[in-house]
Formats: sequence, structure tokens, C-alpha cells
Amino acid sequence: MPIRTTPPAANSGFVPASSSDRPQYAETEYGLRGYGWSTLRSLRTGKYLFIEAPRRELYDLAADPDAEHNLAAASKAVADTLQAQLDAFRQKTGKSGEAPRLPSDPQTQEKLAALGYMSASALAPAPAAIGTGVDPKDKIEVGNMMAHASTLMEDKRFDEAVLVLQQVIAKDPDMIVAYSKLGTAEAALGNFAEAIKAKRKAVELAPDSPDLHFELGNVLVRAQDFEAAIPELEGVAAEMQQQWRARMLLALAYSRTNRLPQAINECEKVLAVLPEQYGTNLLLGRVLLRSGKAETALPRLSKAASLRPQAPEPHLSLAAAYAMLGRDDDAEREQAMGERLAENR
Repeated sequence: MPIRTTPPAANSGFVPASSSDRPQYAETEYGLRGYGWSTLRSLRTGKYLFIEAPRRELYDLAADPDAEHNLAAASKAVADTLQAQLDAFRQKTGKSGEAPRLPSDPQTQEKLAALGYMSASALAPAPAAIGTGVDPKDKIEVGNMMAHASTLMEDKRFDEAVLVLQQVIAKDPDMIVAYSKLGTAEAALGNFAEAIKAKRKAVELAPDSPDLHFELGNVLVRAQDFEAAIPELEGVAAEMQQQWRARMLLALAYSRTNRLPQAINECEKVLAVLPEQYGTNLLLGRVLLRSGKAETALPRLSKAASLRPQAPEPHLSLAAAYAMLGRDDDAEREQAMGERLAENR
């Protein structure tokens, strides 16, 4: 099926026209950015609709309004002419294809990361040249299955999503995003062995993707395999200096493997940019306490308590810090507060 030019998708590159006689341009990079398939571009001019793809398409809409009969092979001269017009239009208006950039401020980056948003092409292999590679027309069934799996995951029907994603992989064993989503669905079900297996396969298929290494590291942390998570997260932190969520997880992994100086270092890097981050303040306070630095731990634990007044954990850690410092009255007060908050959860 050809791509349609009306109504145009947002940011598609569509050129508004005052009448249907004016040329209309459209493009979609959904398949490219999601799956590494080819970009599709179209030019509609006069009675013709031309589509640039690995297998070009040309339709005479006057005689074939439903665009069911591809004339690209039989009318090569017309297809070549429209290809040249499409190329000229793109040269005149500038080239697209740059991946969207994430917001630069770390607070927004952290919120996006928490929602699961990484870089735009995190799960796609390196794109092929325009007009080459996999033609999305050949992947309609797989694309529909992936869309269905995504809907199931949004509805938290992860067991059903797993079955669909397994079917996708059976049809297309090299689809990186299918393994990534399968790992996410398995992790949501608590099947961490299967989740790690799927995430590792995604990394195997795209070893240069820091986002996929982050996903694997994240699942390994959730599975409490901290030793295995560390090299994944260290690589991400080295390559993506502003990936604060990776540094948060790395600090946790360091703390759980008794690498306390490294944990403190990572926490301080995060808090230098995100001073209101609750989990990192709490973690740093606890690591400092384990390092015998109770006095230094107090400001971090107090900050965590102020950020989440109903959380018992900061108060219980404050009680331990005050007890270490011999401040028994303060320790008793914080202990009582922490126990009361825990009971009210």
C-alpha cells in the first residue's frame, strides 16, 4: 500500500496547497527511526502520485484513485521525472533526517528517561541510504504486530505482549526493537532471566547503542545482578556524560558491591546537577554513613527527608547517623518518626 499524503502527519514535511492542483510533498521516517527500514517520500503533482522507496511506486490517480496499480516499471520515464522533481524540492528546502534532540536541561532529561524516552533512534540499526534497505511495504504485517504489542504494553497487558513479540521475532529474528520490548515486558512480569536474555540479544544486534546498554544495565539492577550491571552502566556513563539516570543506577550498583568511594563519586556528580533528586540524596547519605562519615551524611539525609516528608527511610537513616554521633535524643526522635511513617504506609 502507498503512503497517503492527506491529511499530512505533523512535521512530515508536507507543503500546504491552496488547491489540489499544486504539488504536495510528504515523508515518513517512522519505519526508519523505529526499525531501521527505509524512509518513504512522496510527491503528488497533477494526476500522479510518486513514492520514493526501495521499490518505487507511481500511480495515475485520475484513472486509479485508490492507488492500486503501480506504474513505476511500465512508465519509467514519468517515474524518473517525478524522482528528479522530488530531489529538486528537497535540495531547495533543505535535507531532513537528523534525529530529534533531547532537551538540554538535566531535569527534563531525567523526567523523560523515567518515562522510558532515550534518544530517537535508540532501538534502530544504522539507517540505509534513501531508497535502499528494507521496504516498509514488505513489513506491514510485522509493523502491525509491533503496534499491537506496544498498545498491549501501554495497557499493562504484558503477558499478551510477550506472545505477540515472540511471534514478531519468529518472523524477523533481527528486529532489535522487538527484543528490547520483549525484555521490558518480561521484566514487568518479573521474569528477569528472560528479560536479561532479550536485552542481551538487542545489545548483540546493536553493540554500539549506549541506550541498549543502559536498558540492559537497568534490568540487571532490577534483577539485583549488580556486578553484571556495572560494566554496562560504566560504558553508558563514559559515552553519555549527561545520562544522569545511568549514573544513579551505577551509584546504586557500586554501593551494593561495596565500592563505596565510587558510589559517593557518582552520587556527587548527579547531585551537582540535580540537587533535588530524592533517591540520590538518600543513597549518598546512606553510603556516607556506611563509610563512617555520619556528620557528612546528615545534610544529605535531611535533604531527602524534606523532599519526601512521608517517606520513613530518611528518618530511619537519620536515627542511625545520630546514634553514631552519640546524639541519642535526636536518634530516638527520628526513629519514632520513621516507624510511625512506616506504619502509615
